[in-house]
Amino acid sequence: MSTTATRTRIPLAGGHLATAIAGGLILFLSATAAVSGAALQWTTSKQDAAGYYTTTTERLVTTTSAIATDDLDVNGVPGSLGRVRITAQSRNSKPIFTGIARTRDVDAYLRNTAHKTLTDFDVDPFDPTYRTSRGTETPARPADQSFWAATSDGAKPLEWKVRDGNWSVVVMNADGSAGVDAGVSAGAKLPILGDLELAAWIAAALFLALGGGLLAAGLRRGTMPAA
Repeated sequence: MSTTATRTRIPLAGGHLATAIAGGLILFLSATAAVSGAALQWTTSKQDAAGYYTTTTERLVTTTSAIATDDLDVNGVPGSLGRVRITAQSRNSKPIFTGIARTRDVDAYLRNTAHKTLTDFDVDPFDPTYRTSRGTETPARPADQSFWAATSDGAKPLEWKVRDGNWSVVVMNADGSAGVDAGVSAGAKLPILGDLELAAWIAAALFLALGGGLLAAGLRRGTMPAA
């Protein structure tokens, strides 16, 4: 005559309960990391062929000599973070110039020159807000200046590796004349997002293995064999 062992479920207590709770919490962290990984995966899928996240092309127009962005403060941002790409195309057949430089150099260059500074904007629809600076002088040809960190003549986009400092982007006619009308789009390449996505998926897998193991161990210890 044979007997079959049965297992009796007893309430979890003490260390067994703590182990099961810890496992459940770690599984929750695994799910959170997986959601983050999925969100980052969706974000990275929006890159173009060159790896840039790019805005739509918007019209920037002024009767003055230039449009400059307000002070872009990227202090403390490592240069390895990514690159910026700005594409500007003339809408009035005048050759266009795009440059990025230290804000102090841009301010000195455009001093006493009528220009607009882009201080803010709304999206959908695009609605820029400008600060207008008055002046009577015509700026020297921008391409002749030596302070630019990166420039473009409209034939190809401006590309710039992010560096610490305070920067301004300038769009103007290549001869410095008044009446700027350009279609402009901006893009950013952020390789760190790919690293974060990989880290999120690795964390999700590790938390899943650890949390699942702890939960199973806690529940197993709450089950005892009986004759």
